[in-house]
Amino acid sequence: MDNGLINAILFIDLKKAFDTIDHEILLNKLSRYGFKCKTIELFRDYLTGRTQITVVNNIPSDSSDVTCGFLKDPF
Repeated sequence: MDNGLINAILFIDLKKAFDTIDHEILLNKLSRYGFKCKTIELFRDYLTGRTQITVVNNIPSDSSDVTCGFLKDPF
């Protein structure tokens, strides 16, 4: 079984770390740090295509694209 390879699992709670980071900056940094394309695409799929609406006094705002931060408590 030992073929000289090291296996590791890393669990990181990123919830607070990326509250305000720009999505493109994050994806570019992942690429520069050597993350594989599949990992970067996973992040890209999670981060892109999100919109938000603010409701004040039961009146919704226009939809706007979310370009920074992460989804909060989706459930």
